[in-house]
Amino acid sequence: MHHSFVAVAAMAAGRAVALESVSRRVAVVGGGSAGVVAARFLKRAGHRPTLFEAGDAFGGVWADDPTNPVVYKNLRTNLPKVVMQSPDLDFPAALPSYVDGKALGAYVAAYADAFGVAEHA
Repeated sequence: MHHSFVAVAAMAAGRAVALESVSRRVAVVGGGSAGVVAARFLKRAGHRPTLFEAGDAFGGVWADDPTNPVVYKNLRTNLPKVVMQSPDLDFPAALPSYVDGKALGAYVAAYADAFGVAEHA
């Protein structure tokens, strides 16, 4: 039986378990919002993520020049920025509540820089 399953079962039964810390190399595909957040928390957990992005910048479909241009050029988000932002990184205060794609792509890139993800791309 795999040791991770045994550890989870033991913890579920209320027994203390000493887990060994294992650092893994992890590929994260895509530099959009999900990719940069995943890379951030993998790094924080002690892993070594490498982020693979097909485009020239972070932001995914919201990047300034995305590899998959599925977002309309003048599209605005349908959620206010206060709902979309990370609890530990605010959108710039000068932006309107409902941001455009360019601002959202810039936010994803700023997030990657702020949390040390950009260095793993």
